[in-house]
Amino acid sequence: MKRMPGLMTAAVLSVGVGVWAQSAQSGKAVPVASGNWVNINRDAGATRFSPLTQITPANVANLRQTWTFGGAGGSSVPLVVDGVMYLSAGRRVVALDADSGKEVWAYTIEAPAPPAAAAAP
Repeated sequence: MKRMPGLMTAAVLSVGVGVWAQSAQSGKAVPVASGNWVNINRDAGATRFSPLTQITPANVANLRQTWTFGGAGGSSVPLVVDGVMYLSAGRRVVALDADSGKEVWAYTIEAPAPPAAAAAP
């Protein structure tokens, strides 16, 4: 397995390890702030439930797109922590301001070196 260098590794691992360590210490799931989505299932209990209440059956027809980010795709699940959305696409990881969609930082993992060609006998 190839190692992922640098800032991206630290950012991705710190969120997951922090949640795991806190839940392991207390023996119960760590509460996740209402606007955060810290892993693929939102919380350590895998509830996949958002407690946000701004969208209701009464106002859903009035929703409008406020920003778009074209630099990601595929089936990655974005994480949101304290108003920053983290997205991955291929070898690129991007942090966006969740309210405005403006890029906070981006990191691209370098492509691995091709394997050395075998010497002819």
